[in-house]
Parts: sequence; C-alpha cells; structure tokens
Amino acid sequence: MSLKLHHEYVDHVDPASKVIPLNASLLKQSFCDFNMYLKTICGLQLKQTPDIPQFGTALHKFCAVADINGDLGTAMNEALKLCPNNPKSKAILMALMSSRQPMPRPALTKDGSLFVEQELFIPWRRYTGLDETTQTPFDFTICLWARPDLVCVVNDVVVLFDYKTSLYYKTEDALRKYDYEIQFEFYKWLLYQYGHLYLQTSIANLARQFKLVSKVVIAQCGSEKGIKWTMGPPVGFTQQKADIMLELIENFVEDKLIPLQLASYIPQNEMLTNSCARCDFSAPCHAYDGSTRDLLMDSLYTKKTYGPSSLSVEEL
Repeated sequence: MSLKLHHEYVDHVDPASKVIPLNASLLKQSFCDFNMYLKTICGLQLKQTPDIPQFGTALHKFCAVADINGDLGTAMNEALKLCPNNPKSKAILMALMSSRQPMPRPALTKDGSLFVEQELFIPWRRYTGLDETTQTPFDFTICLWARPDLVCVVNDVVVLFDYKTSLYYKTEDALRKYDYEIQFEFYKWLLYQYGHLYLQTSIANLARQFKLVSKVVIAQCGSEKGIKWTMGPPVGFTQQKADIMLELIENFVEDKLIPLQLASYIPQNEMLTNSCARCDFSAPCHAYDGSTRDLLMDSLYTKKTYGPSSLSVEEL
C-alpha cells in the first residue's frame, strides 16, 4: 500500500479529523492483520462470552471499589453482581476476595481524586495524507487511551499495579507470562510522557525521573498452593524503554493502524502465528473456503455497541 503521510503533534481533536483511539489491546493485536481488522474496524466479538472474562471483570470491580474506599463488604457485593452464575466461580471469587491484602493508598490526580481506574485520553498526533491507490485524502487524529488499575506512590517511587487472573497451576508460570507485558510498558510510557496531565506535579516529576515501576498482581484461581494472590517483582522503566516504546507506537500507527482505516486496505488472514490457538477468530480465518467463512462469521459473532475505530471523544 502506498501512502503519503504528514503528521503533527496535537493537544486537542479537530472536529474535521476522525478520532482513532490507540490502546494497549491494539498494540497486542499487531501480530495479525485479520484479527485487528475484525476487532478494530468491524467491531466484532463472540456471541458466547466465556466465564473467564466475566470472572475477571467481577474481580476487577472488587479491587477497584476496595482500593477507593476500603469497604470490603460493598466491594464484595458489587463484584458478586458481575460474577458468572455458577457455584464454582462464586466460590473462587469469595475465596480471593476474602484473602486479599490491603494495597497502598492510591496516588492523587490533579483534581484530588484517587488514581483508581483513571481513564487517560490524550490527543497525540494528527495524520493527514493521500491514499495513492484510491487517490483519497484522509485526516486522522491518534488518541492514546488507557485505564490503569491502580497507581500509588511507595517510598518516592510511582508504582503501577495491574490485576490479572490466572489459571496456571505453578506460580512461576503465572509470573513468567508477565515478565515483559506490552500493556504495562505502554502504561508506564504514558505516565512518564503525560503524567503531568493527570497526576499531581510532585508525583508526575517522579515518573519523569524514571522513579517508576509496574507490578502485576495475579489472582491465581487454582495454583499448587490453592486459590491465592501473587504479586510480581517490580519492573522498572528507563530512557531506553521509553525510546523503544515511542518507536513501536510510531511504526504501528503508520504501518498498521492508519492503513486499516482505508478502503483500499485488504487484511491478510491465515498468517499462522503462535497466537492462533487462542484467537477468537481462528475458525473463520482458517476456514476451508469463502462460503464457510461467511457462515462462521454470521453464526459465531456479533457487532459491539461501538467499534474502537469509530469512537468519538464524547463516547469515551
């Protein structure tokens, strides 16, 4: 695909420009054009939602409410409303909620609220140019979008905590999955680069000085030592990591995200990556023929209420 691109940094969204949110989930989808096209442009999701994502949502709700006000009773009640309706899931959820240790006090945002699931929405770059295949001009504003679970300050270090649910039996396997997690690096880059927009000045300055780490907090639903919480080691952030993340984002936006928005772009399927077995779209992607693929698409998937590529600032 041949594109002529021009970009400029922006601090607001021009109504004439189409908003394209960029979050960690999109960066993690960069391994496969077809997956990213169906999720991002078509806004498709499975009709049948597995219990595991629902369980994770319920556990996140418990953690968020508990982190904000420390009221475990209210937090438990809110979480149970979202839990899958089966006895095993509820028993595991209750065991995890009852055994969770208190977390450090959340950091303060610029407006004095607690940094718990704080939404970050940052206009970043405006791209204008020409799709030379169709001779069609385009105008996109890339907005960085994130919602970290919890940010605290511990011993003059900004600590970004992220809650995960794991079915791994061995603790070391659960931790190894998050040794290098692009989601955490993206979040830390945002706090380093744009923390001054959301954090109180003294806290933002710590992040700017690379006094910034991430820690994964894993809810193990069936480890060798039973149902328990495991906190990973601190993972720091450096100038080198900041430079790498910026380059990764630039390449992703210009090579993947912008082309995906254009009518002349044809997504590639059957790419055969290590993620195929866990992909929601592996069945239609590797279907025998086009008619089989169409049948699977109609029967297995539904459109989300909104697609990330069509979000407006108001909807966010």
